[in-house]
Amino acid sequence: MRLQEQLAFCKQCEKRSFDSSTGIFCSVTQQKPNFIDNCSDFAQDEKQLKKSERMEVQKSNKAQVAIAIGVIFIVLRIILRILRD
Repeated sequence: MRLQEQLAFCKQCEKRSFDSSTGIFCSVTQQKPNFIDNCSDFAQDEKQLKKSERMEVQKSNKAQVAIAIGVIFIVLRIILRILRD
């Protein structure tokens, strides 16, 4: 697992810490992540999980709005083309 993947995992853990010079690190080991597949000290941060879920819903909603706007735009172009003829 690469460091970026490990850090994504750590961002969901309630045992994460942050230092402006180091970035995210483990409050248990006081080090950057060095696990292979899973961290034995991992504890899901429920607040972070809910925040991530809300962000996913917002992304989904934005995509749906973009699709709706695209459909409306196409329908308006068709209507205008029909009215011109």
